[in-house]
This record gives sequence, C-alpha cells and structure tokens, in this order.
Amino acid sequence: MVLKFSHFLFEKETGCPIETHDLVKNLENRQTAIEKFGYGPANPDDNVADNDMFWQAKAKMWKCSVENVKTMKCGNCAAFNISDQARDCIAKGMDEHEKDSRGVINLADLGYCEILHFKCAGDRTCDAWLVGGPLDNKDLK
Repeated sequence: MVLKFSHFLFEKETGCPIETHDLVKNLENRQTAIEKFGYGPANPDDNVADNDMFWQAKAKMWKCSVENVKTMKCGNCAAFNISDQARDCIAKGMDEHEKDSRGVINLADLGYCEILHFKCAGDRTCDAWLVGGPLDNKDLK
C-alpha cells in the first residue's frame, strides 16, 4: 500500500519511499532519469573529458553558459530531499547491503529526488532541476 506522507510517497510497512529500500525500483527510476531527463554526468568529476559534451548540451538546453549550468546541481535543487527523515530511509535501505551506509550517503551526497523518485547524488543534475533547494529538516515542518 502506498500513501502520501510529507514530501514523498512511502510504503506503509517501512515508512519510507519504496525506492530507498527496493534497489531494483530505484535503479529503474534512475535509468528513467538518465534516459528521459538527462540525469548525469555519469562521473561528475570535473577531470572527466566526456563531461564537456554533457555540460555543453545542458547549457544549450537552458540557453545559458556552461559555467552557469554547472551550478545547477541536484545538491541545490528544490526537489533534492536531504532531510534527516529521507537520509534515515536511505540508510535503512542500505544497511542490509552496506556496513557504513552513513559514510556512503555523506561521500556521495545522497538525497531523495522528490520528482523522479530515486536516490540521487548531489553532484549530478537533470532537466527537471528547480531553483531553491535542497529540501531539509526546516522545510518539512
């Protein structure tokens, strides 16, 4: 059973978005984000040569400079949920597979995308980027 709660859909049994503990569903939604909404780049490290084409395409789409579009990342998107509740759900979903889930969450700057419904990395971006984020504890009160 799926219910509306706070800012995201969650499963009644866990109290968390399905994608935070169902790896297959999370990967399906992430693949949709890649294919239909330009989620990326695959490796957000600035030293990766292929990233130039990715950022140039985003700049063309947004009709702005590459420098400007590189500031429009998931980590500052209004749909990027990094509240304690969201990150607790991500950690719970990872705990059976990963001993140091909090370390992984922090290292990857993971949050939950409220629009595309998957665990999202803060250094990436997508076509659905919204100004004003991220969502955090103060936004959920």
